Amino acid sequence: MRLFVFDIETGSLPVERIQAVAPEFDPESVKVGNLGLEKSMEKINAAREIHLSRIIDKAALHAEYGQVLAIGTLAFSDKGEEFDILHGSDEALLIERFWELASKADASGSSLVGHNIFGFDLPFLVRRSYLHSIAPPCQLLPSRGRYWNRPWFDTMSAWSLGEYQERISLDRFAKHLGLEGKSGSGKYFAKLYEENQKEALDYLRTDLKVSKRIAERIIPLLQGSEVGQ
Repeated sequence: MRLFVFDIETGSLPVERIQAVAPEFDPESVKVGNLGLEKSMEKINAAREIHLSRIIDKAALHAEYGQVLAIGTLAFSDKGEEFDILHGSDEALLIERFWELASKADASGSSLVGHNIFGFDLPFLVRRSYLHSIAPPCQLLPSRGRYWNRPWFDTMSAWSLGEYQERISLDRFAKHLGLEGKSGSGKYFAKLYEENQKEALDYLRTDLKVSKRIAERIIPLLQGSEVGQ
């Protein structure tokens, strides 16, 4: 079984970039009910102050407010494992290189594997590709703009089985299978990458290994099915 496991880590764009894209605050969105004028204005002004901060808090989860900081790949075949950790300040270069690696893996007959890649990683990468005028490999894009092609295998989809709200973290999925879990939380990757790049990239490598172990366990059980693809 040939696997190409990948994971992306993201962070927020600079505040001025977020402000340029973020929607303007809408006072009409604040429900004031029967409050008097003074209390209503207080509530509206308070909501105005936190409007941008709420967007910034979750910026790394949205392609219009966030950016790719690192992409980890782990190619696995009969010859063994080969990590390729892409990172640096040139996001366009990272994304271009990733699509090249994914195309090469697809051509070799590998399954392209990740956790929640249909719900996050792949849409994020394609949307950031739009910004940089990068053409993702057409053979790897979703058919009819919705369903990702067979080379991709999403371990989250293999867990949810079509139930929209049935989600599981990579860590819990691994532990459910009796495997070793993650070494931290991706929520803090951007801060860790800024403070200790080596430790951040080691965390990414661990995530790749965890995803690989899950895929090795469940893909053989689902051969011939449409689950996760």
